[in-house]
Amino acid sequence: MGKEPEFGLVVRYDFLFKHDEDRGAQEGAVLRKCVIVGRLKENADGNREYALLPISHLPPHDRNHAVRIQPDDAKPLGLDNRSWIKTNTVNWVEWPKNGLPEGIKAVSENQLGIGFMSAEVVRSSRQQLNQNLRARGFERVKRPHEPLDRFKNGADRAIEHLSEKPGRQTEIERPDKDTEPER
Repeated sequence: MGKEPEFGLVVRYDFLFKHDEDRGAQEGAVLRKCVIVGRLKENADGNREYALLPISHLPPHDRNHAVRIQPDDAKPLGLDNRSWIKTNTVNWVEWPKNGLPEGIKAVSENQLGIGFMSAEVVRSSRQQLNQNLRARGFERVKRPHEPLDRFKNGADRAIEHLSEKPGRQTEIERPDKDTEPER
């Protein structure tokens, strides 16, 4: 299964939370539904890095740290009627050209993900993640390395360059390190 994932795709992934990484864990404790919201340009070995956000049935402590998934969007994906995309934590995952990254479990041999999140929810998640990036109100986990370090001053611009439509493959532009972030 060497096909690239698409934005808005909901996959099963062993999402690693920062507090678990801080305790020494190198992988998530359980497979969790996550949505793919971003992609960096291809790296030197031909692989790409994708941003995955976890989905939870627990309400957020801070409404700025999650986007509510409406029941009409949740039902086809097998989610609870009360589900949220967490936007204050992200795993950047290197996706090999010819295979699946560690921690991703395909639905079947021919189906990578469970389905697609609506364009509105993906857009809202991306906007809120941007706000959390700017406020430094988020947690990043290295899976296996930290791509946002490459952005230096432009870290908060990375997610702004994502596709507007789920399924559309567009790049996240790498800002020049001397460039000031757009406001």
